[in-house]
Amino acid sequence: MGRMIERYFIPFILGFAPILLMLLTWAPNGEPSGTMMFIRSQQLPLLAAELIVIVIALREGLPARLKAMRLPWPALAAALALTAIALTTAWLAPNPAQAQVRTAYWLIHILFGLSIMHLCAGPLAASDLYRGYAAGFAIFVLLFALFVAQVPDPGGFDWTRGLPASGHIRHYGYYAAAVGAFGLGIMALAETRKRWIGAFAVTALALGFALWTGSRGAVIALVAASAAGLLLVPVMRKARQWGGALASLGTAIFVAFWLPAPAAHMGLARTVTASAGGEESGITTRRTDLWKLAFDALLER
Repeated sequence: MGRMIERYFIPFILGFAPILLMLLTWAPNGEPSGTMMFIRSQQLPLLAAELIVIVIALREGLPARLKAMRLPWPALAAALALTAIALTTAWLAPNPAQAQVRTAYWLIHILFGLSIMHLCAGPLAASDLYRGYAAGFAIFVLLFALFVAQVPDPGGFDWTRGLPASGHIRHYGYYAAAVGAFGLGIMALAETRKRWIGAFAVTALALGFALWTGSRGAVIALVAASAAGLLLVPVMRKARQWGGALASLGTAIFVAFWLPAPAAHMGLARTVTASAGGEESGITTRRTDLWKLAFDALLER
């Protein structure tokens, strides 16, 4: 029974937690309830899925695995220092309650990552995990398209912050980037044509979704990751990987070009013009200016 849980239940809850989040925050009329907004802001189904995986990993011997790990002293010292800084600043923040909740979320994310690492080294197959994520993402994109079609007043709808599952349209790019990176890796490692085709389809879908929603950061991140992989990871230099990456990007651009954009800040045309410059000051949208100002302020203090 335990092996069935790791083999099927974990990929299912991880892959379909974003779908549950979307359904619980579904409000095409543009008027989500207070409960919906709370669920969306806290991403409760995703946190619940992570906690379930952590509990399963604890049952499967995660504490013993962590005790047996022999981390280099510099890495251990850095981890302890970062943890101390996070906890201290959470208690000294201007809004301690919110800071403590957010810090707790980050600790849950870290424990979740360690839990997945532990389970994938045992009963959980990484391929099953990928299939769960891929299937969940495909359904998520289909549901998003259905949501767009159901909006009764597209002209008056808030296409930036009124969408399900995410407090801002650009945040969909985080999801697309993660799934797309998964697909790029699978294309490099695929041993069968069927598996390669599946990874190609998911990567193209992720890139197309990012381009359609205007999340150019996800596309740039995947292109940069592929370039870094070509330099650092020999398996990424195989034609099936870089050829698949280029073909998936081309497919995504073709599909995004023909899809109608429900708002001016969505669609392929907006993504290209905004990346080239325009009203949002190029690829970084002036984030680098903000980082420079923050760094200058730190130096002054």
